Amino acid sequence: MDLIVAFSFSLMPDGAPGSYNVELARHLGERLVDEAQKSDWPVIAMQWEIADALKALFPELVAALYDENKIVVVRPPIFKKEEITQEQFDACLKSAVSEDSQVLYDRISMAPGDDTGEKLNFLLTDGRLYERFQGLALENLIRPELGDLFTEYRRLPVTSSYPDGLGTHQRVRVNRLIIERIVDDTRALQRGRYLSTGGVIDKVCGYCEMSNQALRTVGIVAHSFHLPRCITQSKQTFARRGFEVQVEAAGLSAPLPWDETGAQVWCRSHANWLGYEEIVQTMMNKPRR
Repeated sequence: MDLIVAFSFSLMPDGAPGSYNVELARHLGERLVDEAQKSDWPVIAMQWEIADALKALFPELVAALYDENKIVVVRPPIFKKEEITQEQFDACLKSAVSEDSQVLYDRISMAPGDDTGEKLNFLLTDGRLYERFQGLALENLIRPELGDLFTEYRRLPVTSSYPDGLGTHQRVRVNRLIIERIVDDTRALQRGRYLSTGGVIDKVCGYCEMSNQALRTVGIVAHSFHLPRCITQSKQTFARRGFEVQVEAAGLSAPLPWDETGAQVWCRSHANWLGYEEIVQTMMNKPRR
């Protein structure tokens, strides 16, 4: 197997990986540890929730994967220059009277960087930035046109739960949501886009193209109910982008129990998932104009 792609399944409202992704990471890590030689490892591409869980469970393995150039992480979005309208961004922060706005304004002013985008991206890497905004209510992802099943709940982490600061990618996710909540004008600052299953495999294909990765077989790791769509969309995307590869399930050691505490309502139960997937399949099969 030349490449394994691991798709996340929900996360916790505070941006932690959640039980599904911890178990996916555990399975993936145990499989790699059992490999006889590092040279036998395939390239491992994974969504950031699984990457944070894998690092917590197998820190030495993750370090070795980076040393061997065998890891690709589909990360939370950072800020792009075109997402910021400087004049409106400044006006939005300066006109706000909340303490949170003043704290953010001060932190941006002190951050290194040649422009606002660079300064904001520096703040995204701060594992303790969220501690300064403990009274802030994050904005949930609500898509009323699709229904309640498509809601993703979000809240700030509790400081006592993270004595060493937030995870490498969790902090980027949480800090961006904080900044977007305070700068509440989308004309000043565009929102990070939700990363779909198709978006993940597109990013992985982009990496393969840039690195001239030779591929014959691609293995997919995912929640058992998510797996069929991950395989189907991966096959379609690799074919569309000119890769002649065999895509197959990489396997899991055990089914994952449903978790009602996750952020994404559609991943909280079997019934929710079936209702969600029915809508998604209808949308995917609708003819494009």
